Amino acid sequence: MKLDTDSPEFWNRVEREMRNTDPNAFVLFNLLLKAGIYLALFTAAYLVLYNVLEPPRGFFVTPFEIAVHPFFWGIFGVILIVTGAILRYRAMGPAMERVRAKSY
Repeated sequence: MKLDTDSPEFWNRVEREMRNTDPNAFVLFNLLLKAGIYLALFTAAYLVLYNVLEPPRGFFVTPFEIAVHPFFWGIFGVILIVTGAILRYRAMGPAMERVRAKSY
């Protein structure tokens, strides 16, 4: 039975195929995606709270914040998300072909 690419069963099989063929890559791009999302959310919350609840002058400023502005933390988080998505996209192509070949 041929699976349609719109069906959830097809994508479940692709996900399982990716997990089984190269588990290290699967863990890597999931880790990159999660780390990027958490870093971007943390940075957004940090910047909002820092601007809304502005601390006294000289308070909460660490040497790391002086060296790297929190705005760049968010950019790094977005870079992690994009890198994880690209790796996942590249791994998904061969997995999709294998699932299509098995479903005929």
